Amino acid sequence: QEANDGQMTDFIEGDFLTEQVEAIKKVSEYVSRLRRIGKGHAVWHFDQMLLNGDNVADAGALAAA
Repeated sequence: QEANDGQMTDFIEGDFLTEQVEAIKKVSEYVSRLRRIGKGHAVWHFDQMLLNGDNVADAGALAAA
């Protein structure tokens, strides 16, 4: 804004910032799930799900295991 560059401001606010917020949200969800899961085999399973690109949202069920 200080340089009066409207295109750069629009890019940062529209594309770049949105991507950063989404990435931070995803990491915070992973941290929350890992805290619920605790230690042990479930953490290994969580890692495998990340490596394989599986839906980590299902990892919440691991806490009950």
